[in-house]
Order: sequence, then C-alpha cells, then structure tokens
Amino acid sequence: MTTIHFTLEQARAMSARELRRFSDEHPDELARLLQESAEQERTREATITRLGYWRPLDPSCDPTCDLRLLAAPDYSDALEYEGYVEALRAGRSSSRYVSETDLQLAGVASREEYFALLAARARARADADFALPIPQPGTLDPESAERLASWLEAGREVTAYRGSARCRICGTLNGAADLERDGYRYPSGLVHYVREHLCNIHGLPREVWD
Repeated sequence: MTTIHFTLEQARAMSARELRRFSDEHPDELARLLQESAEQERTREATITRLGYWRPLDPSCDPTCDLRLLAAPDYSDALEYEGYVEALRAGRSSSRYVSETDLQLAGVASREEYFALLAARARARADADFALPIPQPGTLDPESAERLASWLEAGREVTAYRGSARCRICGTLNGAADLERDGYRYPSGLVHYVREHLCNIHGLPREVWD
C-alpha cells in the first residue's frame, strides 16, 4: 500500500473540489494536516500581543440580570455546551454533530469530553473579556493621537467579521475586522478611539509608533 504524505502548502493550494476528493480518499492524512495546521496557529498566536480590546458593554441596567450572560455570548455558549454534557451523561441524545476529526483535533475520546472542553474554553474567554479595560477618552494629546492612529491604520487585516462593533463611548458603528502589525493584533475600530476620542492604548510602547 502506497503511503500518502502531503504538506500543508500542498493542501492549501488545492481547490475546493480537490480538497473534498482528498478528504474522501485520505481522511487520516487530512486529519494529520488539520492537526499540524492547528499546532502552527497556536504557536503563532503565542507570539501575538493583543491591544485595544475593551470590556463588553452591559446591555441592561436591571440589577437582577446576570449581566455577564447577557453581555458575553461566550457565557451562553458555555451553558449550551454544559447542557450537552448533562444530556449525554443522562443518556439523552445531543443535536450537535461531532465528527471523529473534531475529536482528534481536540485531543479527546468522547463527545462528552469534547463539549466539556468547549464549555471550559467559552467560560475562560468570557472571564478574560470581563478582565479587559474600559476605554478612557482624553488620555492622549491630539498630535500623539494622530501619530498612533496612522500607525494602527497601516496594519494588515487578518480577520473579518460579519457584523460591526459599536464604539463604547459614542455608540457609532466602528469596525468589523482585526488587524496585525509588528507582532500586535488589534480591532480595526481602535483607530476611531484614538483619533476621535484621544484614548491611549496601554501595552503598546510609545517608541513603537512615535
């Protein structure tokens, strides 16, 4: 039997039709490539410094509401995944499909472990969101703000989203992408906070953009 070994570069060069055929004919090799790609991305992510991500907006003033559940979709995700775990433990079926490749990539052996892992990750993301700072307007002088905004604008787009964020200060629609430059990642709307509201960005050394 011939051993098939593809590189990530070869797989990324395939058309959608070629990739579907490859998946049908060599599922184990595809799983290996997906695992390799995920490991490369985790390694790259470890070198990135995130800037200018703000704490989620509170959508309600009702003190009886769990604002973290309302403001952070990740908490809703965590509850959903934990519900799947509870259903599986109780012998009930779960409507969400999980493939063998999903299990391999996650490094787990069962759907119960898979959903428990997703729930833990979602809660960790939500807790991290609520540890983020709140934007402070007027903490930069206009000249410095313009230099910083120009530096931020020159970043490369790495992620695009389907919906736009809203400015935490004035409420205007404000960006739908993440940018990267010189090892820093930040939302595209950060330019608005700096230029329009003179917000300083903690964590970015001034010598980087001055």
